[in-house]
Amino acid sequence: MIGPRVLGVDPGISGGWAVVNGGGKLIVAGVFPTKIVKKNGKNSYAIDGLAMASLIQATEATHAFVENVHSRPRQAGQFTFGLNTGLIHGLLYANGLEINLVSPASWKAVWGIKRGEDETKAQKKTEARHLVQNLYPEQASVFERVKDDGVAEAVLIALYGLSLVAEHGDGVRH
Repeated sequence: MIGPRVLGVDPGISGGWAVVNGGGKLIVAGVFPTKIVKKNGKNSYAIDGLAMASLIQATEATHAFVENVHSRPRQAGQFTFGLNTGLIHGLLYANGLEINLVSPASWKAVWGIKRGEDETKAQKKTEARHLVQNLYPEQASVFERVKDDGVAEAVLIALYGLSLVAEHGDGVRH
């Protein structure tokens, strides 16, 4: 038995994924592999399901925690966002992982990155990146770029999931 390996997922094409072990060590983190697809005659990006399936399998994850996301009415790109989120869910199930959905409010509250009235979403995402850089200084370069915020949030989701596994054991369902 390898002990718990918790996969955290911030879904969506600009999100990310990360795996931590039972001691909270960051094993691996990254953006979703993508492929170019035609959308209305133009090139667009979608998550590469085959590549992501291989990545998930290689992580040997024992638990999966995915941010519970919802679409907003009349927002462009929501259908694609939903397809990509559904793809991730399907890949996790195909790899034998139960999905534990976690609300953004729950995991963000643990890390103290809830957005105040005078703060922007971008500021909080930068705060998440800096927090993860401080937690894992030897891997800080993975979270350097502004667009690495989804990967940083996936790490925080994985760590939040690890705390739930420690509290509830293998029967965790959130």
